[in-house]
Amino acid sequence: VETVMKHWKQQPKRDNVANFEGDSATASTSEKQEDDNPFGFLSESPNPVHQVLEARKKIPVPGNPLNALKRVAKSTTDSLERGMTGLAIRADQGRHPDVYTVAAYLVQTGELIGITEPQPADVQVMRFGVPLTLPPGFKQHQGTIELRLYVKSGAGLLQKAKYYLVGHSSLTSANLAPLLSTAGDVSFLKIPLESGLVQNAGLELGLLPDPKIPGLGARGWSLTSPRSYLELYRPPLDQSYVYKLRSPNPPTSLLLATERAIESTVVLPISAAVTKFLSGAAKVSVQHAQSVMAAIKANGIAFATEEEAMEHGHASCNFGVSSLVCASLGEQPLDPFSTRVTLSFFWQRPDSIFEIEIGGGEVAVTNLEATQTRTLSLHFYPKVCTTINSRIHPVVSQAEKPFYMGSIRIFASVLSTVQGGMPIATLEGVTSLDPTWNRKNFIVPVPMVDRATNETVGSISIDISTNAAQTNMKEMPIEAPIDGLVSMVGLDTLAEDMGCYPFLDGDATNVNNDPGHQRRKQQLGTMGDFISYSYLTVHVKRVMGVSMALDEKQTQYHQVLTGQSFQQDPASHQIRTPRPFRPSSSRGEALLSAIGFNVHVQSLSLSEHSKESSKQIKGDMFYNVTCGAPADHTAGFGNVLGGPSPVGNITGGLRRLETKRADLARALADAQSALIKGVVSEFAELRKRNSSARHVSARNVEVTRLRTVVIQTMQALHTVTWACAVRRGNVFSQVLGIALTSYLTSLSDLNKLSSKWPEAWARHGYLLTFEGLLSAAGKELGMIEDASVAISMLKAVTIVLVADQGGGPRGSIPVAQSPYVKWVNFQVTTGKGSRIQYRVDIGIDSNYYTQRIPAVLQHGVSVNLVANLYQMGVDIRQWGANAGMRVTKSLNQQNLHNEVDDDDGADDQGIPDNDVLISLNIEALRKMNEYAQEVSPDPSTVHPSLNQLQGSIMASSGKMTHAVLDYASAVTEEFGGGSVIFCKSGKDRTAMQVTYKMAKFVSTYLNEPGTPTPTEQILSDAAVMRLYGTRLPICEKNVGQNKYAFNSLQVQFMPEELKPPPNTLAGFLKGGAVFSGGGGIES
Repeated sequence: VETVMKHWKQQPKRDNVANFEGDSATASTSEKQEDDNPFGFLSESPNPVHQVLEARKKIPVPGNPLNALKRVAKSTTDSLERGMTGLAIRADQGRHPDVYTVAAYLVQTGELIGITEPQPADVQVMRFGVPLTLPPGFKQHQGTIELRLYVKSGAGLLQKAKYYLVGHSSLTSANLAPLLSTAGDVSFLKIPLESGLVQNAGLELGLLPDPKIPGLGARGWSLTSPRSYLELYRPPLDQSYVYKLRSPNPPTSLLLATERAIESTVVLPISAAVTKFLSGAAKVSVQHAQSVMAAIKANGIAFATEEEAMEHGHASCNFGVSSLVCASLGEQPLDPFSTRVTLSFFWQRPDSIFEIEIGGGEVAVTNLEATQTRTLSLHFYPKVCTTINSRIHPVVSQAEKPFYMGSIRIFASVLSTVQGGMPIATLEGVTSLDPTWNRKNFIVPVPMVDRATNETVGSISIDISTNAAQTNMKEMPIEAPIDGLVSMVGLDTLAEDMGCYPFLDGDATNVNNDPGHQRRKQQLGTMGDFISYSYLTVHVKRVMGVSMALDEKQTQYHQVLTGQSFQQDPASHQIRTPRPFRPSSSRGEALLSAIGFNVHVQSLSLSEHSKESSKQIKGDMFYNVTCGAPADHTAGFGNVLGGPSPVGNITGGLRRLETKRADLARALADAQSALIKGVVSEFAELRKRNSSARHVSARNVEVTRLRTVVIQTMQALHTVTWACAVRRGNVFSQVLGIALTSYLTSLSDLNKLSSKWPEAWARHGYLLTFEGLLSAAGKELGMIEDASVAISMLKAVTIVLVADQGGGPRGSIPVAQSPYVKWVNFQVTTGKGSRIQYRVDIGIDSNYYTQRIPAVLQHGVSVNLVANLYQMGVDIRQWGANAGMRVTKSLNQQNLHNEVDDDDGADDQGIPDNDVLISLNIEALRKMNEYAQEVSPDPSTVHPSLNQLQGSIMASSGKMTHAVLDYASAVTEEFGGGSVIFCKSGKDRTAMQVTYKMAKFVSTYLNEPGTPTPTEQILSDAAVMRLYGTRLPICEKNVGQNKYAFNSLQVQFMPEELKPPPNTLAGFLKGGAVFSGGGGIES
């Protein structure tokens, strides 16, 4: 580099470089390259290839008077830079070699059309793996390409060193046309390097057709690839790499690897199909919840008008009281002038042992007959129960009446005004309302019993008028919760089978016919309703809101797929309407919550090329699906109840929420047992007083408290159940589209189709491994919990391929712009709750179905999904959790978290849970072992293919053991399955993992069989893919910036396999967007 700098200092202009004040038509590209340093972005920007079209030549304006001043300033700056570079080189003492790169320019326009990756100059022959792409139509148009060799210092102190021109070579379209005439074969061409610095140097070129967009059925294509990229879909992202093949291949042989990332056509149709199904289930839930609310209202006594009360099955009852007739209490006479009586009236429902207080007041005491003048009047609406009410108290129903209105209990406190209002006696009496049916001014004398002596000491006459002429005698029906949302997303009922009435949105899937259990249900059945009307008004609004949202989702999804509603978005990262591609920046959009986000089919196809032939290599296809975590980001991971519950705060994702739901069910059972015990104790006390009471007093503080606990726990359980149901619907919709993308991609892999795997899929299911890269802390722990439940729901899914006959069944969803996948249909086949089974029919073009779908998968054969989740945190937060350190608060303050969040700043809240990773991995190992034993039986407890995986899992406690994901992926490939890689957004950690896997895949073809590729070479190849491949454009596609959302501190704590190149990092300020008003990288 020092030599080059001295050369250009002595000869600042080449012969073919025009003077700044000269003819603009001959303006040099080389001098401008040195002066403006357009290659500065090789060290400053993470993706030079992405910026190729933006790096245009800027021709100076002739005769500009400022040019002289600019040249002076530029010359001074150049002198300083050369001096600093020289000092850095000498200080480095040759520890870091110089770095070379080749750039291609279109001479006619001065446009930079491509650059290779940098290569260290520590060998005589430098091989560049990132090819240069000729512009379309270059063969048909006369043009010249100039290839320039640049060098920069690799000295460690130079973070942004300049590139200096070493030499150049020229190519014309006329010279290249004969070499490109034979499609598929590589052509080699050696051209000298024109340079005043080096001698006998040259460039050797290998020319190949650009395999950018694969043809239908070709390598790199899948059934989920779209036909057109004009409207709904973004064009494929691609990048090719060239490798030298292992010996004994000819020295002129090349291995061409083409990486692609293509959007999936089935993600949105599956979301539309599932959402449509869930919308129907939610409508059932709405009808049921509304009928329960009506029934609860009917069980109460609060109505605005008499007509409303009668419509809900109530009578209208007016009664009045004049006085208490009581001459004496035992041997002590009562003085009417120094005694007053406070009365309280309670309605004892015929279908509940709990009475309701309906009013009270004061009356006088008389020693004679009651006066006719009312001193106290009350009006209420007693419910009329008929014999069809199964909850009528058994003793009450023995009367075999056509109707029952219950009883009124009178509680009288006799007070002495002489003794300062102190109570001197407590009396009570009970009378049935049934004899007053449709009677007016019916006088009912009620004997009053002294509770202390259990003796009748007087009476109260009640003047009752009851109007039931227009009463609706039919019981208020409750819509059966059959096929409601809770059951249809695979949740079993918990409260309903315990006897807690009313049932609220759940099929009775866990019926217990044990006599003791049935007796318990009967006991609880006599205790009234355990859901309040005020709670139901909130719940009904909640259910209706979900139903309306689901209906809106499925409508908009379907309209986009059928072309009824479409508008081009300004940029992919700004998409906030339904599209097949959903960017990670839209995680907070409720409308899109059922769509998997950032889903791509990541492929790498290999082909061997030489002068003699061009051939496909056996096993030459790599397919993975990459995506963001299938989680309900819209709902968040905060407290579902908004406050405490009997089992503490209920937060997190589905795995934790459903555990808390089970805890609530146990707490409810305990609360019910305590209530039953309290009621039994109360009746035992009543029997001691020889009372025939069949109701629990509303004044019993302890029993009332116990019943309140049951009601509160019951309502908390229903709230959590509904939250889990809605959340399940969203994440299942996401994960099913991802899973079907993987399955259809494997169906496109000719190597798998020509092997035994289709038969294994038909017999044992399709093995699908999810490789999670989330940390077990904060919101990412919630994402893990959502994803684990969503993935477990896939076990209930079967897939059937159907030959399309010109349209799918009624209700099927079209697949837009897909050449061969025509429609999808989602339905339930059998079961309720956890026993539910789903079926997805996929309509395939009939010709493709006949010619390409294996016979073993035709004719209605169903394929089960065998899905597993392996999880390994790989970032600084997981390192902190493993170390047992509460680093989250300080990390949040220092902006060191692994990805800037889109929606809120609570990402790092919560206690790390390392056990969940081990539990998930062991659970996945168990399921994978069962699958392996079915496909390839072995007497060992653990299948031999899983020994390394088992060892890595057992050794991973408290560690970042990346090998867990490596071995899980290898076993999946061994058994013909598919892999899905995800992190929070599917763009950063996911990029590191998939590029590492692709580099390992390529390495198996670069050495002799049995000779492992050095780890350093794999990491080097992965770094090239991370810098030049498809993953940085995917970052830009999601958030508008082509940088990985890491900083240099985080990278220090990541596994070596997953560390990104330093110049691809967004850094602490995320690319400076904070200062430009754009916020963080995911804002």
